[in-house]
Amino acid sequence: MQESKHQILTAVVARILKPLVHIFLRNGISCGTFADIAKRQFVDVAQTEFSIQGRKQSVSRVSAITQG
Repeated sequence: MQESKHQILTAVVARILKPLVHIFLRNGISCGTFADIAKRQFVDVAQTEFSIQGRKQSVSRVSAITQG
C-alpha cells in the first residue's frame, strides 16, 4: 500500500513540475538553482510545520525529517 501511494505521489509531482520546469528553463533557472530552492522549502516546512508540540524544533530533527 505504501509503495503504491509513493508511486502515485511521484507521478503527480512529475506532472506538476513539468510546466514549472518549462518556465524555469525559459527564464534561465538551472536544475541546481531549483534544487537549492526545493531544499530550502523542505527545511522551512520541516521547521515550521513538523515540530513536536511543546518542544523546540532541533536542527537534528529537521535534518532527520528532510533526509531521504
